[in-house]
Amino acid sequence: MTIGTYPFAFATVETVGKLLSLQEEFSISLLRRRLIGAWGDRVIVRNTVHRLVRTMVQWGVLEETDVRGTYKQSPRKIELNIAVQHLLIEALLIGSPGGELQMGQFISHAAMFPFVLSMTAHQLRKAKQFRIDRQGFDVDVVGIVEKSPEIRTTEDIPAPS
Repeated sequence: MTIGTYPFAFATVETVGKLLSLQEEFSISLLRRRLIGAWGDRVIVRNTVHRLVRTMVQWGVLEETDVRGTYKQSPRKIELNIAVQHLLIEALLIGSPGGELQMGQFISHAAMFPFVLSMTAHQLRKAKQFRIDRQGFDVDVVGIVEKSPEIRTTEDIPAPS
């Protein structure tokens, strides 16, 4: 839920996932440089990067190595049931620019590095919170169903007493 609520946390987790896909370990200084490049060189960015990495270590997603300030992915992948996978995909869509992703991007998305997603396209289509649009010949794009705002009339507004 953090990735859907806090854009900087989403960017941090996504960058950690990208670094881990390129190499087995990463240093906090490399992660910090990449995020400063995207978010600007501010004290809050420098401090928050360290706090978010420490949080991921506490959650068991990352492990510290023998070298100080260097981390690696935990060998244990987290398996989720379908309901939690729906929630995770919804958070990913909220955090993603544009709020939409192609169907196959969920499993390979860098922010999903600690999880095992086993949801099929059919299970995703059955979920009521997602809308799936076909673009082109064979590309399905997933977004969140927009809830229409409730229309209120003057009769719905209580009279002043």
